[in-house]
Amino acid sequence: METPAESPRKRLVKGTAYSFAATVLAKLAFMVNSIVVARLLGATQLGILALLGGVIAVMGLFAAFGIAGASVKYIAEYEAKDHSKLAPLISTALSLVCVTAGVSALGLVFLANPIGFSIYNEPQMVGMLIVSAIPLFINAFAGPFSGILIGFQRIRDVSVRAILTTFLSVPIALALIFTWGLWGAVISMVVGAFIGLGVYIGMVGKLLRARNVRLRFKIDRPEARRLFHYALPLTLTGLVVSPISWLVLTILQQTSGFEAVGLYSVASGLSASLLVIPTTITTPMIPLISELDVVDKERMQTLSSKVLHMTFVFFLPVTMLLALFSPIAISILYGDEYIGASRVLYLLCIGTFLVAFDNVIVCVLMGTGRMWVSFGLNVTWMITIVVCTTIFVPTMAEVGLGIATLISYAVYTIGVLAYARVKFGIVLHDVEIIMPIAAFGFVLGALPSFFVDSLPFYLVSTVVLIIVVVATVVMLREYEWDFVRSILKKVTR
Repeated sequence: METPAESPRKRLVKGTAYSFAATVLAKLAFMVNSIVVARLLGATQLGILALLGGVIAVMGLFAAFGIAGASVKYIAEYEAKDHSKLAPLISTALSLVCVTAGVSALGLVFLANPIGFSIYNEPQMVGMLIVSAIPLFINAFAGPFSGILIGFQRIRDVSVRAILTTFLSVPIALALIFTWGLWGAVISMVVGAFIGLGVYIGMVGKLLRARNVRLRFKIDRPEARRLFHYALPLTLTGLVVSPISWLVLTILQQTSGFEAVGLYSVASGLSASLLVIPTTITTPMIPLISELDVVDKERMQTLSSKVLHMTFVFFLPVTMLLALFSPIAISILYGDEYIGASRVLYLLCIGTFLVAFDNVIVCVLMGTGRMWVSFGLNVTWMITIVVCTTIFVPTMAEVGLGIATLISYAVYTIGVLAYARVKFGIVLHDVEIIMPIAAFGFVLGALPSFFVDSLPFYLVSTVVLIIVVVATVVMLREYEWDFVRSILKKVTR
């Protein structure tokens, strides 16, 4: 007798529970690592490291070529309707990524000299970029392994892998950075990449053996066409995002120096850590959406609307907390050297709040295969941030880039939510009452960063934050309370 399939809600809860545990632990470890690294390196060297990361991210797009994301969609589909296609698909994905990753790694080696000398006038970046070709290849090759686990909805394995990799890599990275400074950070990327790949190979090998899926390094042409049909717009979307992110950081460096890049990077990393909540909810969504798009479109729309509402009520108090107390957070965590980053942090907290909604709809677009729509929306983001960067950065440095980032996120969010409403009927319900309170809170948060930093202000901010927390608790629906209880039960089991 066959075991009944779990409902989408139950699988989302299970995936979110595992993702929550892993993401919280990984984010805590990442925050500790970033704080220690920032204090060890200083703002200038941290800026150099951030730009190295930007170059690697751009080359990583060519190395991965969207194959991991495509694997998630088609593995989820084949798991539901045609198991015989799994082996050719996965074999093709791994074979293709070996080619794209190899070419990209060689390209990074070739470009290291002109980037280090001609663009940044920083000779030490040349050797660092050459060494970075190693983790570039390894991380790209590991991408399809992640796609395999997510496609089979083995979110628990993904979470365990994240925890293992983080807690093995972070102590090694800190030791290397303490010993060799900036070069230690580069070497730690190599070590971390090998650790991550090793954990993936062990997990995926066991999973595929259990499902009797045998792999060969061979390209199946129909599967390759299918993968590229999905991966090409995904890669083009990435080419809109990562190179532009690197470009605006480079503009900041050219106009204000590496120190300004370091200040912006601190604020960006801290605000991005807030995404732990929406990330844990959306991680299991793509394979679920892919499946429901085939069997039950109405259920897909209902699930997506519920996730959008949960993201709002769970994420608003967290972002407002950091926005209201951004100077205190920067001073305590990173030290007075980085206090200039508090203004940027305030702006990026608001931007991150918008990104949380975007991520939900992006999961729907990916799950339904509408990658060209995603690409078009990202083009609007690209144009907006480039125009705003050229306007604000020359005169306002890192704060100008924060303003440009916030405006671009706002434009992108308007487009994403409008498309989701028209095409899928996905809407954000029942938030009209709290919207004015939230807007007042975010406006209030500008005072300590830009105007006044005093005890009376923080007392008022605390009262506003308490009102927001109470309002969001009152807004929670019954299914959201059930959702929270189910996750807590699974996490604490």
